[in-house]
Amino acid sequence: MTLEIANLSSGYRQRSVLQQITLPPIAPGALVALIGPNGVGKSTLVRALAGLQPASGQVALMGDALAALPPRERQRRVAYLPQTLPQATSLIVYEMLLGAAYLSGETVHEQITAAITRVAESLGIRELMLRRLSELSGGQRQMVGLAQVLVRQAPLLLLDEPTSALDLRWQLNVLEVVRSYVSERQAIALVASHDLNLALRFADQVIMLAPGGYCRMGEPLQVVTPDSLQTCYGVRGRVETCSLGYPVVLVDGVGEQ
Repeated sequence: MTLEIANLSSGYRQRSVLQQITLPPIAPGALVALIGPNGVGKSTLVRALAGLQPASGQVALMGDALAALPPRERQRRVAYLPQTLPQATSLIVYEMLLGAAYLSGETVHEQITAAITRVAESLGIRELMLRRLSELSGGQRQMVGLAQVLVRQAPLLLLDEPTSALDLRWQLNVLEVVRSYVSERQAIALVASHDLNLALRFADQVIMLAPGGYCRMGEPLQVVTPDSLQTCYGVRGRVETCSLGYPVVLVDGVGEQ
């Protein structure tokens, strides 16, 4: 179920954002963090893979070109979470998850109900199931959006800043759930994030984008280095290990070394 990306180019409003991006194959069971400063194309890459952004090049999942798949089959294989929060509608959370679950292709109601319950419990949002979205906070709606993605049981998750509206506890919970999802289902998750420490802690691989077309992919500690922090973010920084053994990015200042 490898994800292969070759010569991918994309942009908007006649502006080229990504040019000829080619990455090593991404294996099943991988959580890949997509990092980089504002404006380098993180959201553009995620949207291009989701089929929501005009793009050229080759993207294949499970050996099949995504662009050639019928829309229904592409929806079954690829689940996308945008940066924007779900609309604050009068629908209740369970209704939102039920509608998303049917996109998985599952038709047995008991199986759909079980999937919804499992996801709600793992994310800790079971008490929200009968509440209207209009009653929820921004963070709670972001959790519901992620639950909509997970109940689809797709082999490829594309998550654009899924922790941006969450406090520290829920940030950890979300990434632990995504980590478990890809491991148990041998799926792939591509997670765009501005939080380098979360990326270092949870990701198997990191894709770093930077101005000028810089793109590098590899193991987190091979990609996130003092040199790449300078190249990518324009900061003087280093990666150290905390007392619990987790790598941590420390920024000493702005500008060249």
